[in-house]
Amino acid sequence: MIKKIMTASALSLAMAACGGGTTDQTTTDITLSGVISAPTGVVAQMEPRTFKSMLAEVMLGKESAAVTTGWSNVGAGIDVNLIEIDASGTQVGSVIASSTTGADGSYSLTLPETFSAGPEYVVRAGSGSTVIDARVTNVGTVNVDPSTDAASDLVTQVANDLGALSIDELQIILELVQQTLADLDASTLDSTTVSDDIITAVQNDPDSSNVINSTTSTGKVCGTVRDSNDTALANITIVARDYGNWVTRSKIKTNSSGAYCLNLPKQGDTNPDGGTFSGDYILGAINHTSTSMAASQWWTSTSASDTAGGGGANNQFEAEKVQVTGTTEVPGNFYLFANGARVEGTVSGHDNGVPEGVTVLLREYDTFKPLSGARVSSDGSYRINVKPGDYMLSYRNSTALPYASEIWRDNNASGVGTSVNARDRNLASRESVSAGTTYTYDVTLEAGELIQGTIYTNSSASTTVSGSIVRIDFPNGSGVINTSEIVARAGRAETLRSDKAGRFRLWVYPSNYNVMAYGQVKAADLTAVGVSSINLAFADDVATINGTVFAEDGSTPVAGAVMFLKGPNGSGTYEFLPSNEDGTFTLHTTVSQNHVLSARLDHDPNYGSAVYDDVSKDYLSGVNWTSGNAQLALTVNNTYNFTGSLPTLGTSGVGYLDGTTVGGGRVNIRLGGGNVVVMRARGDGSFKLSLPVDANYQIIARDTDDSTILANCSGISIANAATTTIDVSGGVCP
Repeated sequence: MIKKIMTASALSLAMAACGGGTTDQTTTDITLSGVISAPTGVVAQMEPRTFKSMLAEVMLGKESAAVTTGWSNVGAGIDVNLIEIDASGTQVGSVIASSTTGADGSYSLTLPETFSAGPEYVVRAGSGSTVIDARVTNVGTVNVDPSTDAASDLVTQVANDLGALSIDELQIILELVQQTLADLDASTLDSTTVSDDIITAVQNDPDSSNVINSTTSTGKVCGTVRDSNDTALANITIVARDYGNWVTRSKIKTNSSGAYCLNLPKQGDTNPDGGTFSGDYILGAINHTSTSMAASQWWTSTSASDTAGGGGANNQFEAEKVQVTGTTEVPGNFYLFANGARVEGTVSGHDNGVPEGVTVLLREYDTFKPLSGARVSSDGSYRINVKPGDYMLSYRNSTALPYASEIWRDNNASGVGTSVNARDRNLASRESVSAGTTYTYDVTLEAGELIQGTIYTNSSASTTVSGSIVRIDFPNGSGVINTSEIVARAGRAETLRSDKAGRFRLWVYPSNYNVMAYGQVKAADLTAVGVSSINLAFADDVATINGTVFAEDGSTPVAGAVMFLKGPNGSGTYEFLPSNEDGTFTLHTTVSQNHVLSARLDHDPNYGSAVYDDVSKDYLSGVNWTSGNAQLALTVNNTYNFTGSLPTLGTSGVGYLDGTTVGGGRVNIRLGGGNVVVMRARGDGSFKLSLPVDANYQIIARDTDDSTILANCSGISIANAATTTIDVSGGVCP
């Protein structure tokens, strides 16, 4: 359905021809007022900008000839009506209140004393087919513009019963539409169909479309969020993500009593993207407020039982599964640690612009596993409250604004200072945050180049892949793109996901990159003069590997094991991902040949890194990448299933390796002449691993550029349940 939205001037002329409307004369203290805005038309512009930034300029009288498509006040004489509608968007009954706009596009409606806001009421500006709407979420101020019109139409598309929608859910839908505006290139949109163009963009975004579709689902997770002082916490963002692929499925905020109810598809419900829902989710309570220092967390069985706030998981990979199998409410209570740390700051552009919509991500420093993030607001600010600990910060730009995604790297010894904008997350500085303390990180993003692409299921390129993880890496220190060895030698720029159309987009600093998605690796050269963007097509035939990692008992799943799928004898890399809380993982490759499957544990207290042995069907110590038993014969266009176990503490024995080398340098952990684990040191030179204790190891450390071996140390023993410390930063073995 295409809804015609005319330009502001055309809308004014059309309404004048219709004679306008009349003002409701009912005397009451209840009023509804706002401003009506519509597209101004299309004029040339050199660079893309977001709708919200252009709207701000129009409203503030700063519009110039450079504006591509903006919104301006509609002027005087436009009909404005408050009406009730049904689920299909059709008016029910007579007009409740009416008025006309003033010269500045403003309106004021006088309402009946019995009126209360709800999803069945809209403010409609215009007449006939030339109208724009806004759902009434409050009695006070309701502005009407293409974003509110798109949000209203989205409600009509998903809701069969408006009475089942809450005001909070309506507000979430409007916020999602407004966030989508920050990601849109206004120059690509038609000013007369802008509402439908916005809807298409929202529907292509997995998180936004999933959340909107879930508002009418009949499965429910409900609970309260309190801090460890037993204080109810309002405005905490509750997010549910699909278990196993971490795509956002639903979102809501807690009310003034700390309570929430989240609508979710239940097990067996039809998935509009195909198949049915499993009903399995992870649940997070994310605190972006300035009113509480309570620390964000992901739900585990300890989230409600540990009233001291020590429960829950600090990253999403270790969140426990929440199952929604029917219409009975599933409890999801949280106690958040009250005395958390606050991470906040301001993001600006090199040209003094505001990179609105850029995502600020916080990850655990030693494992790089994500806690959560915050979007940069229209004034450039962001905020998130976390548990005390060690983190890294990155600034990921998938908007239409041409600023490079960058990594926070501190430039002084105090822990917080001037960022030098690292582009390799392995060079991020360790940011240690303490209880009850606010830390400010202000960053200026440099000019960026655009990497974008589309992911397909196979070489026919007929079906796209939604939600595929995309990894964008730097090549090795020589600057030469090498698509066969991207884990061992490459630095990580950023990770993101494809949308529902299989597309992805990321602004980066001009350089060479390797881009990995769905087991495929493509080269992206953004160093040539005049290159501003590159398009990649991932359309190869793949083999799919499904597996589960268990402990040695064969039944206890291992969460957070980084699963590597590599080529014969460990050469090349095809994909690597952490295992879920239930130990499951899925990997892909495009090559029909032998492969090696291994698991890396970053300082886990129970399990040790190991290589999968295809003879014993187990993950064994003593096996390396070159071992004949580790070779898995895989062929594209086939699916393979692997399960295994890892050696456990107290049985095979597990010890811990704390090492130090140069920041970002590659570290090979070898056994019997072949690798068991390869990783890169963090920005402060640290690396941490859990390893079986029944053998001695060889450790090879290289510099940041991967061109020089700094140390080659043999006979490194790992003691059971103890930590072995090794410092090879000076090139000398212990």
